[in-house]
Amino acid sequence: LVWTLREIDRALRNWHALIRPGGRLALVDGLWFPLGMAAFEGMTDHYDQEVRSALELAEASSMEPWLDRVEAAGFVDTQIEPLDDLYRLDSIHGVAPGHELTQQYLITARRSS
Repeated sequence: LVWTLREIDRALRNWHALIRPGGRLALVDGLWFPLGMAAFEGMTDHYDQEVRSALELAEASSMEPWLDRVEAAGFVDTQIEPLDDLYRLDSIHGVAPGHELTQQYLITARRSS
C-alpha cells in the first residue's frame, strides 16, 4: 500500500536502485480516500492533519500521481491496469469489515538498462 508511505519518492528511488537493470516493478494500490479522509467516519481519529499531510497519495483523486512518482524515480515503460476481476470478486464476496468496495490498479514499470 504505497499510499501509507511517508517518503514515497525515497522508497521508489530505493526500489529503483535495488532492481536489476531491465527488472520490473509491480505495485497494487487504489484510490482509497478520493474525497479526503475526513469524509470517512472515524478516519480522522486515526489520522490527524499532520499524518494526513505526510501521506501524500492517501487522498489522491486519480492514479496519475502514482505514475508521475514512479517515472520521477527513474522507471520507464510505466503502465496502469485496473484490476477489474478483483473488483468483481470483491463485489460478489465482500471486502474486509470496515472497508468499502474500491477499484484497485496494477502499476508496472521497468528499470532502464
